[in-house]
Amino acid sequence: LSIALEEENDTAYEGNVRVAPVDAAHIQLWARDTGGSWHDINITGWGPSTGFPIDLDAFTHVYIVATEAFDKEVTLKLVDMDSAYGAADDIIISQDVAVKAVIIEPEYINVVTTSPSDGADGIAVDTQIKVSFDQDIQLLDENKIAINHVDFTASTEENILTIAPVEDLGYNTEYTVNIGRDAVARMGDGEVTLEKAYEFSFTTISPSLETVEEIAPITVDYGTGAAEAIKELPETVEGTLSEGTIATLDIDWEADQDYNPEVPGDYTFKGALSHQVDEEGSYTIPEALEKVEVTVTVDEQVNATYKFSYDVPAEIIAGTNVEIPVTFATDEPGDTGYNGVRFKVEAQGPGDVIFTAQDSEGQVHTFTNSGYWGPESGFDLPADYSSTTDWVLTFSAVGSYNITFSLIEAPEGDVIAGITGSEEIDVVEEGEPIEDVTLEDLIEEIEALIVDGTLNRGQRNALLATLSATERSIDRGNTHTACNNIGAFINQVKAFMRAGTLQESEGEELIDLTQSLTELLSGEE
Repeated sequence: LSIALEEENDTAYEGNVRVAPVDAAHIQLWARDTGGSWHDINITGWGPSTGFPIDLDAFTHVYIVATEAFDKEVTLKLVDMDSAYGAADDIIISQDVAVKAVIIEPEYINVVTTSPSDGADGIAVDTQIKVSFDQDIQLLDENKIAINHVDFTASTEENILTIAPVEDLGYNTEYTVNIGRDAVARMGDGEVTLEKAYEFSFTTISPSLETVEEIAPITVDYGTGAAEAIKELPETVEGTLSEGTIATLDIDWEADQDYNPEVPGDYTFKGALSHQVDEEGSYTIPEALEKVEVTVTVDEQVNATYKFSYDVPAEIIAGTNVEIPVTFATDEPGDTGYNGVRFKVEAQGPGDVIFTAQDSEGQVHTFTNSGYWGPESGFDLPADYSSTTDWVLTFSAVGSYNITFSLIEAPEGDVIAGITGSEEIDVVEEGEPIEDVTLEDLIEEIEALIVDGTLNRGQRNALLATLSATERSIDRGNTHTACNNIGAFINQVKAFMRAGTLQESEGEELIDLTQSLTELLSGEE
């Protein structure tokens, strides 16, 4: 602020002047006097109270401070303090000065976008975090950037701040990124920074199922229904997650629509995978891994096996009728039996053998040496079967005979599955001497079975008790009773054979010895 010559006349004014208070609202006009004191011209005016002489070379710096937005003229007045100038109201100068004050917002850099965006979820664990600004930036202090407790590196390029985690982030974890106010600044001007720290959050993706272990194929028996086949499949399967851990998944199986338990072959069962209850939502199952498949093979139909067994009396005399029960029964269970079967009967030996039996309808059938048993058209043999036929055989001559029963295809076809049972039968004449066999021979055989563990002590004692009774009858000369006791002994041995205690060969050996003893006793009688 200075006083300038507007028009030069004859005489300069030598009186004292002063700048009057302005009294403008919302403005301050500060100036400092020669003593260093500050004065608000707007309120106090300028100069000593008695004024100062005009000096055209003098000037004063006036600092304008607006307390709010301001746009108007301010009137500055130079007052004649001596009232000698002759100006109206002693105002030598009254000059309007235009003053405009505007509010200038402080300059900051601003975040425009973030990747991931704030609140985003399902973010990949290997993501790099990028923050874009409204102008090019420079990195001031990486330490003023934080992401939970994650180690990272930070860099800038043009207007992009890149934050790269050193290692993959954790799965299914919420992360908060905090960029401090002074972390970055305008490129080339480190004073222009964020107005305040900027913060945003995101959540990483849940781990996903990457592989599922292969489910081994299974084979089920012929006739196994779909529901039963599913019960043989595993209820769970293990899979590997993208984070490297192992998860156990439940399987809901569905049978092949074409599954037929009575048609052998391969079928494809499909299973829908799902989380176990305590792991619900902890990882995702890609669509490609939502189902697993397994091959279920229906096995070929297995036929039951059967065997013949004979109950041969101790003594068979030529020319007499002897009853021999023949039992045909299931040996090993199977899925099915055979259809259209009957029995073929054959005898080989030194003489003829007449076979006689009565069927279930009371009709008697007789043939010599060979013949067939059962309807000519055959019958259907179930898998579980047992039947005993009481045959009456008559042997025409003394000697050894082989009796064979076979299961064949009706009416006169081949033997089925090798199902044949033969029995060697010795036929003697009444009173014919036979090999000398004693009770001691039988007792030795029984003791041998104790030694090798075939019989226990109780079973041994039972057999020996019967032989002891036989011995007492012989000692008393009661041969008939002795023979009856020996018959009881044979029944005991057969019972042990049926129970599996004695092998067939072991039992037959005891029976053969017993039959020889019976024949000796019968001869004595």
